[in-house]
Amino acid sequence: MSIEKLLVPFSHDHLEFKVEVKSKDGQKGQASTFVDPRRYQERLDEVFGLNWSVEYRPIGEQGVIARLTVISDGVTVVREEVGEFSGGGKSQFPTATAQAFKRACASLGLGRYLYFLPKMWGMIDQYNQFTPEEIKRFKGMCPAPDTRPAKPAPAASNGADALKHAQAVKRIGELLTECQKFQIDVDLPNNWQKLPFNQLVTLGQSIAKIVSEADEADVPDSK
Repeated sequence: MSIEKLLVPFSHDHLEFKVEVKSKDGQKGQASTFVDPRRYQERLDEVFGLNWSVEYRPIGEQGVIARLTVISDGVTVVREEVGEFSGGGKSQFPTATAQAFKRACASLGLGRYLYFLPKMWGMIDQYNQFTPEEIKRFKGMCPAPDTRPAKPAPAASNGADALKHAQAVKRIGELLTECQKFQIDVDLPNNWQKLPFNQLVTLGQSIAKIVSEADEADVPDSK
């Protein structure tokens, strides 16, 4: 199962916010963050292709069970969750099925982070809706797909690459010694010795230029 793809947060464009609780003065509301069930379906399609399905069955008079089945690498995984009618009897069936479906997805990890977002309060208008400014602020408080940690730079692929890398580090060290003779401070990035080879080359060229200019300036004028 491709857990990494399954756990990626939804795009901020897909987030919606509704008023869950209002303040006593009715000016503010606590936001409940949700995503349309179709976005969950899109993610399941992306991760599992056609190898997923969902079935619904009623439970008692006020609930429905979603049975979510996915197949990954030949392994079948099943999750079941319950959605409740919030009022209005069977007319609330679509709402209950959507709730049960998203809860079943969360049991697999998809969208689970939405349940652990910080409490967000914002100004609401006369229609009990959050203002556009508040919605923008709420989205800024939610994780986004591009917040995942960047992958580390790959290590040298073979001995030749490692040798070139070591030689570049050695050359920069020699140039830094020259800079010390001229009492020049060079601003180096942290752990510069671990930079990729092409970045080391660029760094070495810039330091070599500094040394060359300092050397020319130190030469007495023969005129």
